[in-house]
Amino acid sequence: MSDEIQNPQISISKIPMGSSIGGALAALACMLRTGDMKSLIEACLVGSILLAGAGALYSQKPALKQGIAVDMPVAGHAVEMRAADEQNAIVVTMTADGRVFVGVEPTEPAALSRLSERTVYVKADVQAPYQKVLAVLDALRGKSVVLLSAPPENAVRRGYAPPYGTKLIVSR
Repeated sequence: MSDEIQNPQISISKIPMGSSIGGALAALACMLRTGDMKSLIEACLVGSILLAGAGALYSQKPALKQGIAVDMPVAGHAVEMRAADEQNAIVVTMTADGRVFVGVEPTEPAALSRLSERTVYVKADVQAPYQKVLAVLDALRGKSVVLLSAPPENAVRRGYAPPYGTKLIVSR
């Protein structure tokens, strides 16, 4: 066996830098056409690296919104509310000690009436004072409100847990 086969040197110089994955795969096909063992080994190793990189690129989890963490109650009838994770979604949070936030900014319940968005996502800690929850809902009159909750018991478990909630209309 020649030294070249026993200790192959991987040369990625044959793959154009900055090219797309498709261009890199075309370069791999050219390496395979030469027919020698070194090119075949290079093609397999570089192809494996490209596939692993493409898999990592396309399997990334959605970016989660920055927010205030609370212990949310479970609602058996809640449904997935992926829109609550969108960057432009307005999320109002009530903590166990009664503090209110829009996103990560502290606010007072009365200030919520000035929000211009039609849909507001509300999440409250299970220990949040009920009077504070009512004050927030009162300030959101006329808006579409989604009460966020923990995933129901029957929800399919996977790596990324989307927000769950129940939609309601707070009348004027």
